[in-house]
Amino acid sequence: MKAILAKKTKFSGVIALFLMVLLGACKDKGSENLAYNDLALSQIEIDVMPGESHIVNITAGSGSYTVSVDYEAVAAASLNGNRITITGKSSGTATIHVKDIETQQTAQVTITVEGIPDEGEMYPQSKKLWVSPAGNGTGWRRNTPGSLAAIIDAQPGDTVVLLEGTYTNMKIEDLKGTAEQNITIRAENIGKAFFDGQVKINHVIEIRRCEYINFEGIKAGNALHSVWVTEFSNNLTYRRCSGFNAGYEVLSDGNVLNTYTDNCHVFAFNESEYILAEDVWGWGTGRYLFLYYECKNSVLRRGVFRGTAPELGFGSDRGPHSGLNLYNCDNSIAENCIAFETRFHPESNQAPDNPWGLVMGGMVFDDHYDRGYNYVFGCFDLGNGNWRDDIPRANPAVHVMSKWNGKFEDIVIWKNALNYRIQITSSGKVDLPERALIGGPTAIHQNTIDAERLKYRYVDGVLTTTPLWPWPYEDNIKEQMEMEVTMTEYVHEMVAPHLDLK
Repeated sequence: MKAILAKKTKFSGVIALFLMVLLGACKDKGSENLAYNDLALSQIEIDVMPGESHIVNITAGSGSYTVSVDYEAVAAASLNGNRITITGKSSGTATIHVKDIETQQTAQVTITVEGIPDEGEMYPQSKKLWVSPAGNGTGWRRNTPGSLAAIIDAQPGDTVVLLEGTYTNMKIEDLKGTAEQNITIRAENIGKAFFDGQVKINHVIEIRRCEYINFEGIKAGNALHSVWVTEFSNNLTYRRCSGFNAGYEVLSDGNVLNTYTDNCHVFAFNESEYILAEDVWGWGTGRYLFLYYECKNSVLRRGVFRGTAPELGFGSDRGPHSGLNLYNCDNSIAENCIAFETRFHPESNQAPDNPWGLVMGGMVFDDHYDRGYNYVFGCFDLGNGNWRDDIPRANPAVHVMSKWNGKFEDIVIWKNALNYRIQITSSGKVDLPERALIGGPTAIHQNTIDAERLKYRYVDGVLTTTPLWPWPYEDNIKEQMEMEVTMTEYVHEMVAPHLDLK
């Protein structure tokens, strides 16, 4: 019996081995023709909050996969069959890598984790919040925007994105980022987040006692008094921001009502330090379109100021009146700025015999006290000083008053009304430019300019090798100021053929 069993077992083993070889051959033969669909996922980008999970399906492939995460502090991923569960852990961006084991094909999902969880617990990581004029959502995602109140609770490193629309006003006080983690408040699209004062609000945007905040792409206008007001602040930046029409109202019959008896400005920076206003522009009514008053260590870079309201043809009925002013400042710079078409109201009550009331030009600089030394480099003062009625007045293109101290260099003062010169009534130390083009086609007072220097940008008072032309964001400026030409076209045509900037 034992022998028979052994013989049977041996025979069975032979049969089994034969069947295995046969099946293996069949499998090998079949596998040669086996084809898989290319690896595909149901989504390749997702946004979640910390603690929130999302399912991404593998919609095509061999059925055998692996997943991995390149930044495990931000997100986690687990695989169950064809389902990948992705969970946000902390703010940031991570990539989920998916690999098909059979075909070696790869795919990936980009995950962005931002915001705060439903229970309101704050995370130490920076976050992005979305805001709209009528927003009443959480603000954690673009499709659930919150209100402007979200700005009040912003923490260092946060970004607040203003969606397109018309807002009323914005008031920010005692909001502070850090040098390492600034707070950013920006329009999603340049000029499309518009703050309209409707000539009812004293100041459309107010910023006081703030530190380390970036403002980007915001447009504001139609203030009862000043449009942008910044006071008692430091280390703030303003980029691609614009403003217009301080202190005026157009009545239904087309007449204009001046709504102020005090100073009204478009950009007014008071008693602040380390401010950078870069690629900003202003136009319309207002005494000064841009003013640094009692500011230290601050820079105005590539500002464009047109002291004329397109629908009115004038900019102010009060003097002094100019595109920009560094007033009672110390160690502050205006570089590569353009001030043009500054106009008085044709029925201004400023008397011609007033020694200062009729002061108007593209640039006016004033110190009531003996302050520090300031700099004006690479700036253009073009077509200023006219009244709407075209009657010439003896307004200087650039007026330096009282006790102002500072230096001018690489300056173009061209085609201004009657008095083309820099008029100095300051008792301070004023260093006039060695390199300048001053005058007009029929009355050139100085032509020592080096055109090559005007083709490049100044940065913190130093001439760089970065081209200045075409003028940055000139399409936005042209649209908002309702101009028929770009700034590059305007300036190049104005100074040609005496100055070739091409």
